[in-house]
Amino acid sequence: MSPLSLFLNVLWIVFGGLWMAVAWIVAAVLMAVTIVGLPWTRAAFNIAAYTLFPFGQMAVSRADYTGRQDLGTGPLGFLGNVVWLLLSGWWLALVPHAENGDSTGGRVSPDCHSQRENRANCLRASW
Repeated sequence: MSPLSLFLNVLWIVFGGLWMAVAWIVAAVLMAVTIVGLPWTRAAFNIAAYTLFPFGQMAVSRADYTGRQDLGTGPLGFLGNVVWLLLSGWWLALVPHAENGDSTGGRVSPDCHSQRENRANCLRASW
């Protein structure tokens, strides 16, 4: 890992990456408890590791890596995505909003950057 990647990973962990990785680990444990979620448990642990240290890693296509087509691109993949959404996808999508304590996911209106005295009100504004 390059020094720049290490530095960026440390910043990422300090400013929110740790919470995202913990959420993925909790999702993986919950999926392991259910029989239906077992096939996605390993993937959730892999995503947790990728979420913890995103800089310096690269995502590649499974077809390019193994030379075979992926089973998840057909009807079984669609069914798996529906199960994933119902079991854990919806609340993992809510984690960034819960971290910031707002309904905007941390977005700030562009005109709020010039209003230093009103910064708290700008952070609460949803758009």
